Amino acid sequence: MGIGVVIRDSAGDIQVVLATQRNFVTSAYLAERYALLRAVNLCTDLGFENVEFEGDAKAVVDAVNATASDSSWSGQIIEDIRQAKLLHSRWKFSFIRREGNQSAHQTAQLALSLDIETVWMEEGPVAVLPYI
Repeated sequence: MGIGVVIRDSAGDIQVVLATQRNFVTSAYLAERYALLRAVNLCTDLGFENVEFEGDAKAVVDAVNATASDSSWSGQIIEDIRQAKLLHSRWKFSFIRREGNQSAHQTAQLALSLDIETVWMEEGPVAVLPYI
């Protein structure tokens, strides 16, 4: 699967674009969990404090925002995201329709053609720029 993460500032300008792959993903729901976890880890690594994560997988966003724990095998990914969320009080997780998330989808498509994780800082890949 391809993972695409697009980070913009409050003015909509590109801060970071990340494209990477993950093998042996068995469902779209699991793929969306991995993508959100990668975005969370990236924002943690970069020290971003005021972040709104927007995802078009409503079930994943709802799971992160829920209070009930998920003790399933793949639920551990949600628990990892929640632990990061506890450390960052200004982080927010919101659902956005697919039409509003085209830049991340295009970046995920691009990731399928890359051999290694690739990160662009303050710019993005030419193939994704029209969607940002």
